Amino acid sequence: MSRFSIGLVLLIFGAGLLLVGGISYTTQERTKIGPIAIEHPEQHRIPYSPLAGVLLAVTGGALMFTGRAKNP
Repeated sequence: MSRFSIGLVLLIFGAGLLLVGGISYTTQERTKIGPIAIEHPEQHRIPYSPLAGVLLAVTGGALMFTGRAKNP
């Protein structure tokens, strides 16, 4: 795999991280009061720093730039 290809993948992944902003998932919580049990969904979110997306995008761009340069 060339530097350009790796840089392109990192650039796309970094841009995706900036657009999404975090990972969210849903769990089913059960509350029991005596003989009655009630289930309800509860949403959770795992945020991450936008700096991670920026660093990946910049690193990918740099790899793409250096991968395209021709050695004399």
